[in-house]
Amino acid sequence: MAREIEGTSKAQAVMGRWAANELAFVERLEFGPGLSSDESASLRIVGLFQGRDVVGWPAIDKPMYRVTLLFDGVQGLALKDFGSAHVQIMGFDVRSIADRGWDGINFEVEDYEDGRIRLSCDRVQILEVEAAEDFSS
Repeated sequence: MAREIEGTSKAQAVMGRWAANELAFVERLEFGPGLSSDESASLRIVGLFQGRDVVGWPAIDKPMYRVTLLFDGVQGLALKDFGSAHVQIMGFDVRSIADRGWDGINFEVEDYEDGRIRLSCDRVQILEVEAAEDFSS
């Protein structure tokens, strides 16, 4: 049975849609203790999302949305080429793999274009969504 990303209705209400692959830039990463147990880890990503239908995606002169995502029960976190204020992500994907029956792992997350981020986790949640009116590259 596929697991769902929690809070997608919040994103749909503000953005008019929700698609993980619309992540254009990562503004901030926070890695620390997890919510599900003392032994788990969580990753919070604040990212800028923009519809893939925008000509020249991602276009910094077009509207974007700032979305805060929480990945809980993180395992196998791998990051590559992070360090600047806005890291461009060309192919972000969050897939439910709950049907595999792995203990504590229900999602695989990756940048399938450049491999800048990869992890497995138990739970994915959208915490905040807002228009990103202050974005500049």
